[in-house]
Amino acid sequence: MEAGPKKLYVDANLGCSVTIAAQWPRRFVAVPPGGAGTYAVRWMIKTSDGGHTGSLLELTRLARPYPQNAEAALQLVKRQWPAFVVTGVDDRTPGRIDLVGHTAHLTLAVHLATLGEHWFELVLAAPPEQFDPLRRSFDRVAESLAALPK
Repeated sequence: MEAGPKKLYVDANLGCSVTIAAQWPRRFVAVPPGGAGTYAVRWMIKTSDGGHTGSLLELTRLARPYPQNAEAALQLVKRQWPAFVVTGVDDRTPGRIDLVGHTAHLTLAVHLATLGEHWFELVLAAPPEQFDPLRRSFDRVAESLAALPK
């Protein structure tokens, strides 16, 4: 997402907005375990020339009880990705938990954050060879995640 046009995605049902690369197609998918609402939003990550990377970005509003620590966050992610093996945790910032890990075929970055009255989960799932090039873009998307005003 470093170069090229961006777009602001606003979702009144989820109660948040996020800035993503304009060329990534969006679809609504079933809510993963631990999610709330009627859908999650998934973007299929494409290269700047429109090629598929085999990677995705998914945004979910979480259901209560919200994860209050890294262990609870890890249990939530394991419900969604049972083969997930955590390799990194950052829970130093109140209201935010970041996990990095992998399954047999994917590397994942998981960003959990409280915005307003809700917790949200943003996931990057990518083949290992695609993960590092996409990580900076994922971090920028995570930084753009914002609650909608009431």
